Amino acid sequence: MRPGEVDETTASSPVSAAVRRARADGASSVVREAYRAIAAAESSAELNAWVRLYRGRALGVSKKLDELDPSERRQRLLFGLPVGVKDVIAVSGCPLTASSDRLHGRPRNESSLVMKRLERAGAVAVGHCHTHEFAAGATTDQCANPWDVARSPGGSSGGSAVAVASGAVPLALGTDTAGSLRIPAALCGISSFKPTYGLVPNQGSIPLAASFDHIGPMAREVSDCARVFMLMLSDSDRHRLGGRRSVPPEDLSGIRIGICEAPDRTGLLDEDVATGLVRASESLVELGAELVSFRFPADLLEGFADFMPLLCTDLWRYHRTLTNEPGKYQPDVAALVNAAAADHLDAERYAEAQRRRRRAIARWEEGMASANLNAVLEPTCPITAPLRASHGDVGNPAAVSLAALTALWDYTGSPVVALPSGVGPDSGLPTGVSLVGTCDTDLQVLDIGVALQTLMRPPTSPIALRVAASAW
Repeated sequence: MRPGEVDETTASSPVSAAVRRARADGASSVVREAYRAIAAAESSAELNAWVRLYRGRALGVSKKLDELDPSERRQRLLFGLPVGVKDVIAVSGCPLTASSDRLHGRPRNESSLVMKRLERAGAVAVGHCHTHEFAAGATTDQCANPWDVARSPGGSSGGSAVAVASGAVPLALGTDTAGSLRIPAALCGISSFKPTYGLVPNQGSIPLAASFDHIGPMAREVSDCARVFMLMLSDSDRHRLGGRRSVPPEDLSGIRIGICEAPDRTGLLDEDVATGLVRASESLVELGAELVSFRFPADLLEGFADFMPLLCTDLWRYHRTLTNEPGKYQPDVAALVNAAAADHLDAERYAEAQRRRRRAIARWEEGMASANLNAVLEPTCPITAPLRASHGDVGNPAAVSLAALTALWDYTGSPVVALPSGVGPDSGLPTGVSLVGTCDTDLQVLDIGVALQTLMRPPTSPIALRVAASAW
C-alpha cells in the first residue's frame, strides 16, 4: 500500500468511514452531512468551535471531486473527507484571523502548504476552528468542552478538538508550540499527533514561535492521525521515515517504554489522571512491552530554562509587524506580547540559547539510546479540564498546569502521540497519556499508539452521543 493508504473495505475508523461513504455516495453528500453534524452539535450546546464556516467553497470543491471517475477517486486517499482547520492555517479564498481582532479578514490567496497536500489527497476544508488568540495560550475558553460545557477544552487548538470530540468532523488540524495539540486532545478525549519538528511544513500559517511551532492532525483515533500525517509529508520526508510499519499491530514484544518517576513530572497528578496512567502502563505490559524506570538527562532540564526566552523572541519577531494593525489583543496575549517586546533576546544571546538547545536535545537522544528505549510514557496533562475562565490565561493557575508536561517536547522537537487513557471515575472527564519518541521515530511512536488504542478505546462525549449525524 502507498503511504496513507488503508484497506477501506475493512477499516472502521471515522476517517476511513467518511472516505468510504464519499466514494460510494459522493463527496458532496458527505460534506453536507458534515454541515448537518456541525449544526446539530452547535445547537445541542453552545460549543462555539467554529470561527467561520465555508459551505459554498466546500460544496464547490466537493462537486469537482464528484466529477472524478472511480479510479481517480481511489487515487485521492482522503476523498471527500471534511476537515476543520485551526484559524492560524491558511485556506485559499478564506480569511485567516487567529481568532483575533488584530487581523483583517481579507481572504488568503493560497492555502498553506500542508492544506495544499491534504486537498490534493481529496480533503475538504469546511471551516476555520477557534484558537486561543494567536495560539498564545493553553486554553480556548470562548469554546466549550463537549464533556461539560462549563469546562475548558484546553488550547490553543481548542476549537479543533471540540469539532472532533463533538462528532462534527472526523479530522481537524491544529498547531503545537507548548502543548496546543496535546492539551485539548487530553481534555476533550481525542487523539492527536505532534510530529518531529520540521517534518510538516509551517509555510502559510501564522506563527507563534517559529522554532517551536508544529502542525499536526487531531482525530478520534491514533490510526487516523497516522494516516493523515503521512499525507502531510513531502515525498522525500516520507522516504526518510520509511513507509513500513515498525511495530506489529497489537504486539509490542521487544518494545521498551520509559517511565519517568521524577516528582516534577508525575508527583502532582489529579487522582483521575494517575488512574489513567496506570491503565495505560498496564495495557502496554499486556501488549508485551517492557516498562523501564527512566530519569531525564540533567542537561535537558537545564537547557529547558531557555524555552520561554526563545519563545518570546520568536513571538516578537512576528508581532512587531502588527504594531499598525487596528484592534486590541486580549489581556493575556497583550501581556505576553509586551513581555516579549521588553525581554526578547538579542541575536547573540538567541544563537547561544539555540546552541544550548541543540546540546540538550543531543543529551536527550543519547539518554534514550543508551537506555534502549523506544518511547517514554507520561500523562499529557496533570489535571482534567478546568472551569472556563473569562480572562484568558492571565492569573489562571490551571493554564500553567495544563502545559506543565507538554512544553518540554516542543523544546526538543520530539514526536509525541497523545491519546485518551479513560474517563476519570471521580470527575467524569477524559484523561490522557502521551508517548514521546526521539526525532524521526514518528512512525514507531504512532504504531505504539495504535497498538495501545486496541486496549484503550477512545471515549465518546455526551454531545457526540446526541448528534445523530456524527457517526463518522
